[in-house]
Amino acid sequence: MNTSALKSFAPAVRTQLMEAVGASSTTSLLPIRRTSARLPRRWHPSAGRRERTAPPSSSASLTLGLTASPRCAFWMPKAGTRSRPACSTPATPEETQPEILKLLRTGSLPAELHPHTDLQRLNDLLDGRLPTAIAGADPQGEAYRGLILAACRLYHTLLPDVFDKLNDESELLLPDDLLTATSVAEGFRTEITDSDCLEADASGKSRANVEILGWLYQFYISEKKDAVMARKSAVPTEGHSRRHPALHPALDRPLPASKTPSAASGCSIAPALGSRDHMPCYIEGRTETDFLKITNPEEIRLCDPAVGSGHMLTYAFDLLTLIYEEEGYTPSEIPALILRHNLHGLEICPRAAQLAELALIFKAREKSRRFFQPEHLVRPNITELRDVRYAENELSDYTRALKLGNIFQHTILTLLHQFEEAKNFGSLIQPCIPEPAILEVRRIVTEYWSLNTDQSPSLFLRETHLKVLRVLDQAEALTQRYHVVVANPPYMGRGGMNVTLRDFVDELFPNSKHNLFSVFMERLGMLAMKSGAVAMVTMQNWMFLSRFSAFRTALQTWHLDSLLHLGARAFDSISGEVVQTAAFTFCTTARQKRPTHFFRLVDGDDSDSKERAFLSAVKNPACSSRFAVATERFRVIQEEPLCYWATDRELVLFEKYPVLGKQLAAREGMATGSNGLFLRLWHEVALNRAAFGCATIPESVQSRRKWFPYNKGGGELRWFGNNDYFVNWQNDGAEIRSFADEKTGRIRSHNYNGEYSFREGVSWSSIGSGRLSARYSPVGFLFDAKGTTAFAASKLLFLPAC
Repeated sequence: MNTSALKSFAPAVRTQLMEAVGASSTTSLLPIRRTSARLPRRWHPSAGRRERTAPPSSSASLTLGLTASPRCAFWMPKAGTRSRPACSTPATPEETQPEILKLLRTGSLPAELHPHTDLQRLNDLLDGRLPTAIAGADPQGEAYRGLILAACRLYHTLLPDVFDKLNDESELLLPDDLLTATSVAEGFRTEITDSDCLEADASGKSRANVEILGWLYQFYISEKKDAVMARKSAVPTEGHSRRHPALHPALDRPLPASKTPSAASGCSIAPALGSRDHMPCYIEGRTETDFLKITNPEEIRLCDPAVGSGHMLTYAFDLLTLIYEEEGYTPSEIPALILRHNLHGLEICPRAAQLAELALIFKAREKSRRFFQPEHLVRPNITELRDVRYAENELSDYTRALKLGNIFQHTILTLLHQFEEAKNFGSLIQPCIPEPAILEVRRIVTEYWSLNTDQSPSLFLRETHLKVLRVLDQAEALTQRYHVVVANPPYMGRGGMNVTLRDFVDELFPNSKHNLFSVFMERLGMLAMKSGAVAMVTMQNWMFLSRFSAFRTALQTWHLDSLLHLGARAFDSISGEVVQTAAFTFCTTARQKRPTHFFRLVDGDDSDSKERAFLSAVKNPACSSRFAVATERFRVIQEEPLCYWATDRELVLFEKYPVLGKQLAAREGMATGSNGLFLRLWHEVALNRAAFGCATIPESVQSRRKWFPYNKGGGELRWFGNNDYFVNWQNDGAEIRSFADEKTGRIRSHNYNGEYSFREGVSWSSIGSGRLSARYSPVGFLFDAKGTTAFAASKLLFLPAC
């Protein structure tokens, strides 16, 4: 699939759509033409002039654009997934007009569309018997617009959670121009081709890739997402759904499989030989005996609690299809069985949840041509987690009206209030009662409600009843246990968390609270069954950093089956060294003395090279980038980092000798608040204004010099070097210490090194994926946050290199 075409197309079509929506709103304010009584309602005199007094804001236009994003499926040109009839593309390459418009002209419009439009009016428009709503407009364009609205209404009846119900505003603001070369729809017809949206299956044949939906959405909101990711302060709740890295299909598909079966397969028994041909990541090993016992494929339950647009579930769909086929199931019944029994997803973003559901429906449609027929249609188990709040006395009035006082005791009331921050906490919410109790409460509430229907409950009670049922549905999804749980969770450090979220994770996830991805790691283990499998793609921080030490200790109750150490540049859409990732699977039961399969893939420059290196290592157990290590070995190292590449000899040294941490004091350096303002390269500073060799702060002040040597990290270089910068530290850094934000007045710089200023030490770069490259830092240097430096009490520790 050619994502480069999508990356340039989606933001452009977003801008174009917002402009078209704004133009439609402006047009809706024009005087209404008093012509035939058969005008569409939005132009009919009885409808009156719209209340809108100004075009929608950019925010409103974006909202309407996001509402339209699932409907982009109508314009998808891919043969395996597009709707029939095609709403945008012609039936054959030789034709020019959309297939749906051709069928209207020939009197062959599918019968299911008839109830959703005025077929006679559309024909009258095309034949010139009825004037267009806008004087001089194209009758064919207006008829085509009506067909698109009819298709939207039809698909709402089939998939109400995916295709929002059209209201007056959404119908009014749909652009009138959908056929010309400058229309929004034209881009879907011409800018995105079949070849951009295809992938090769296991046999080498091309097939439609429904991941295009997720990619389009990622790129569509890229500007908003980048703004959220760039925030220095806490991210508001509505931004959480966008603080998620763009998924790369190469990482979503071949999640690492342990010597037990692939975690993504949703099965804890060794796969049949036929399935292994479609599992390039399967790692052969000894036969396991302590796996979960599954008697038929319908028992397998797989969940993605941060489902996004559903990339991982679509891969699981393909693998489950193979499992069903090997068990002898009829191909036409398999898609419905998978959606009904096997796949589950949770998401806080309503648009992403819609696209995940749509992607699975397209997968099912690809396998079964009858799937869109109402009697065969099965809704995917995708749950959008929504905030549920109650007004004062709302629940007590509801309880009193339905006589539920004996049922709604303290624990139940606590559960009903647990989802007031569902958009903030998402799948991290842990319902306070178990699944059987939730099912029983739902049964009782439904029964009592039906008994009171004769009393005509008020509209307000009905709204409360729907809220209660919504909470019970969401709580059930979060109390179920799954054979397999997979996720590429959101990444957010504590600085990005709002106060409510930070307090929540501090209380419930004290070991993993330092980042949302590690909190999700812990939560996924809770969602999996005992001896179930968890597969994730996260940042690599949890493997090494001191702050995750307690978390690594807690993980010892589980068994890490396999891990791909991907390092930097695993996502082609994220450049540089900052985002360094790992993909891994673990079992929720400890397996003592059983090795973990590690794959060191930090050297690749892009995701494709890392994928090739991994697949090569899978086939070659003796590959130098592959390690089979029991994680118990790491316990001899203080804080137990996952140093899987350490040799037996190196581990013995940790057992025999004291650690450097007891001999050296390591410190992070300062943040100036504006490197462009306060730093200079050496060749940019006059020597008579630079100070060398200052050993103390008073000495630096007495020198009256402005520029001092500054250690800022840099590339991989051992022993000495990377001394490229000066910092403005005149008068003990008076300018830096007083550098404040113009808007807030808050001092932007911090951590001025204090007693460690100008001391000799050992420095290394804080960011990097290669070997540790320590360098001697002589007397007279200050140091940066990215040039971490360690200091010793005795000079005897600094030995000359031989």
